[in-house]
Amino acid sequence: MRGDLARGIGTALVVALLTAASCEGGALPAQLGLGVTPSELELERGAARTVEVRVARAEAPGPVQVEPVTQPAGLRFDPVVIAVGESATSAVIEVAADAPLGAVGLVLEASAGGARATATVQVRVVAPLPSVATVTLLGGDATRSVRQGAGSVTLRLEGSNLEQVDAASVLGAPAAVGVAGDGRLDVAWSVPHGAPLGPAELRLLAIDGRETVVADALTVTPITAGPLGDDDTGRGTPAAPVRSMTRALSLAGAGDEVLLLEGSYSAAEGEVWPSYTGDAEPELLTGPNIPVGVTVRGVGRDAVTLLGPGNDGVAANSVALAPAAGADLRDLTVSGFAIGVVALEGSVTIADARVSDVSGSGVAAGDRADVTLEGVMIGPGGSFGLFSYGGARITLVDSTVANVTYGATATQSAALNVVRSSVGGLVGIMVLEDASLVLEDAVVEGVSLMAIAARDRTTVELRGGTVRTAQIGVDFGGRVLRVRDSAIVDHREIGLLISGDPAVVDLGTGADPGGNVLQGSSAYQLHDARDPERTVVITLSATVFGDEVPAPRLANGPVDEAPLLLIEGAGNKVAFD
Repeated sequence: MRGDLARGIGTALVVALLTAASCEGGALPAQLGLGVTPSELELERGAARTVEVRVARAEAPGPVQVEPVTQPAGLRFDPVVIAVGESATSAVIEVAADAPLGAVGLVLEASAGGARATATVQVRVVAPLPSVATVTLLGGDATRSVRQGAGSVTLRLEGSNLEQVDAASVLGAPAAVGVAGDGRLDVAWSVPHGAPLGPAELRLLAIDGRETVVADALTVTPITAGPLGDDDTGRGTPAAPVRSMTRALSLAGAGDEVLLLEGSYSAAEGEVWPSYTGDAEPELLTGPNIPVGVTVRGVGRDAVTLLGPGNDGVAANSVALAPAAGADLRDLTVSGFAIGVVALEGSVTIADARVSDVSGSGVAAGDRADVTLEGVMIGPGGSFGLFSYGGARITLVDSTVANVTYGATATQSAALNVVRSSVGGLVGIMVLEDASLVLEDAVVEGVSLMAIAARDRTTVELRGGTVRTAQIGVDFGGRVLRVRDSAIVDHREIGLLISGDPAVVDLGTGADPGGNVLQGSSAYQLHDARDPERTVVITLSATVFGDEVPAPRLANGPVDEAPLLLIEGAGNKVAFD
């Protein structure tokens, strides 16, 4: 730094009163007071300021003359006169262009009828603030746009007093300053990954600590790709995009956004898609194509399409998007791949997107991935709409899965949460091994076989769910089933089928009412197909069963009360509470 930081200047008025010399013969002394407002000033070299000069007089006849006692170097105060009957006038303090910098006291004296008074004005002379008339991005265009993560860029400033600049910063980060010539200044800044999008503020710090701010010195943009772009010459801004998403992703780092302009993106346009080995549980051969913490955003789901190679030859194992942890994918369509999205690590968000015409899975999540889909449409086409395995979790929110073989599947220790969404397919939802399913305020419909099928050691919870119009509504052979405030209705054969040896089948108890509806299924609303003599009692309470809420009772198998209840195994029990 070539100077101290500016210090604040108080604004309290300084008024000097001076009593005139005594009069002869015992007459009252003439009195005169002088004040100047403001009494403390900060003025740039070459500037002027009007001040108010006022007097208070007692027995001081005639006009009052106010003039400087001394004229400090670089300051000018022309004498003024306050006429009889008036108490104030205005005056001008001027600072020469070469006035010495720093604080100086300007002492003024008022005189009238032999009375005198003085007042001091404290003047701090400062150099003029740097002023910027034009900003040019060297090597850029008139928009002064740079992409996130662009690295070193140079701004050329033209204006006045730029030699007073001691330091500079852009978006709060230090920038290098170097004089390019008279009236010009070069400022170099490294655009980091994750730089905030939008106008970037440039701050110039003068030698004396004051600042000049250029609010929109440049604009930081997403890393942009589009049909009119060029992978070799494009700068990755909306005005000069690259052509391929692949190239844009190669420029991206954590915190960046890759923006896809309207159009199609395919191998013919330079895209290189990830590939995988394996079947339903893919293992990536090429690693993620979306770096950690990067957002890929199209300009609209119906405006941007990632086009896969179809199902021919080696390209059969193609993947559109393989995000690393912290990635965010939105506002685009994926079509024509073996798998639309494969996530194998960390948290990933997919929003306002469509995945269709895949041969394998629309979205696959494995290992410890945690994938949230919001406002997503999956289908038509594909063996699996969603496939969650390993210890992964998929959360489907306000989304739709339809016209696939298996709408959603969770296996191994994976979790599947379906919230305010609709799932359909040949089979709606499959839950296997140690996986879990939560269906919350969601619908499973448009299913040919089972709407929900669970096996092995699985846990299934329905909270405000609706399961309807399948061959079998819920085919449960897992470990724990809990159903609250849900409807299992209008199935072609069975509403709820219980098999295997579950530990809990809870459709409500006296202490925790179910609030469910089981009705409209052709054969049975509830079919207990467990082996005989199972010790676990199936419980129902506050549940519409058929057309009414049954009275409390304990049904002990075998029982056949078509079309309501079928208990096959002798000694098996269903308790209506």
